[in-house]
Amino acid sequence: MNKQNRVNKNDYHRILLSETIPSEVPIVFSNDGFYNNCILSKKTNYHPKDLFQFIVIGEQEDKSTIPLSYKIRKDSYSLRTLSLMHPYSQWKFIGFYRDHSGIICYHCSKSKASLRSPQKIGSSFYVKNKNENVKKYKLDSVDTEEEDKTIKHPSSYFAYRGVNRLHKFFDSSKYLKLEKKYSSMWMIDIAKCFDSIYTHTISWAVKSKFFAKNNISIKSSFGQKFDTLMQRSNDNETNGIIIGPEISRIFAEIIFQDVDIKTIAALSSKHNIHFNKEYTFRRYVDDTFIFSVDEKTTVFVVEELIEQFSKYNLHINEKKWRNLIGLFIQNNPE
Repeated sequence: MNKQNRVNKNDYHRILLSETIPSEVPIVFSNDGFYNNCILSKKTNYHPKDLFQFIVIGEQEDKSTIPLSYKIRKDSYSLRTLSLMHPYSQWKFIGFYRDHSGIICYHCSKSKASLRSPQKIGSSFYVKNKNENVKKYKLDSVDTEEEDKTIKHPSSYFAYRGVNRLHKFFDSSKYLKLEKKYSSMWMIDIAKCFDSIYTHTISWAVKSKFFAKNNISIKSSFGQKFDTLMQRSNDNETNGIIIGPEISRIFAEIIFQDVDIKTIAALSSKHNIHFNKEYTFRRYVDDTFIFSVDEKTTVFVVEELIEQFSKYNLHINEKKWRNLIGLFIQNNPE
C-alpha cells in the first residue's frame, strides 16, 4: 500500500531555491546560503539579524536594484546574457508568491495552446515510490503535474501543465497525432523576446489596455504590483525584463496567453476558421508551432499572431517569417 508523506510547502522562502535553476546561474553560485539566512532571520535569537537587514533590505523599502548580468555560450557563434536578481528583489518576490500564487495560476490557465504554464501550487503530499528521489539534486527543469505527487524533492514552486522541456513535446504521442491530422506545420518566435517586453503590458493582459491606461493611479492591483516588482528588479527599466529567473517566464506567459486567446477569437470571426479544427498551434514560452490543413490557413494564423503580438509591442523573427512566406509564394504562384 502506498503511503502519503508530507512535504513542507508552507515555506514560501523555498522559491529562492526552486526559481533559480542551475543552468541559469553562474557555476560558482548557489542560493542555499541566502535561503538559510532568510529562514534564520525570522528567529529572535539570530545574532546577525541586523547585518542581514542591512545587506539585503538596506535603509529603504521599495527600492530599485541592479541585477548581476553575465554571458553564457548560446551556440558556436554567439553569447546569451542572463541575469541574477539582487537579493533584495528576490526577497520581495517571496511575499508576492505568497499573496498572489492563486491569481498567477488563474491567468496562466486560460490558453489551450500553452505547452508550459504553472497550474497550481505544488502538492503538500507525495506518494512513497521508487522514483521519489529522482530530483534529490537540483535539475534544470520544473515539475509537471504528472510528477507533482511522486517526488520528495520538488524542483519548482508550481506544478506545470504540459512539458518541462521542449524536446519532450516532439517525442510525445500528442505531437505525432498533430502531424497525422495536419499537412502544414510552421514555427515562429519572438525576436529578442524578453528584451522587448514592456512591463506595463502585464496590466493590459490581466485587465485591458484601456482599463490600465485609465487607472494608472491604482497601485494595489495584481498587474500593477507585478509590473512594479519587475521594474524594481531591473534598475527601474520598463523596456525589457531580466532573462534567467523563472518569474520572468511567468510574467511573459501571462501576456502570451492573452495573445493566444485573442488570436483564436479573431481567426474565428475574421476567417471562420476554428482552433483544433482547420488549424491549431502550440506555444512553448515564445516559440509557437502552427499546424493547419493547408499553408493558406497557416498564413492567416501567422498574420493574426503578428497583429496580436504587435499590440504588445512584440514582433516575430522577420527573417524566419520571410523565408516561410517565400516558400508559400513559390508553392502557390497564383
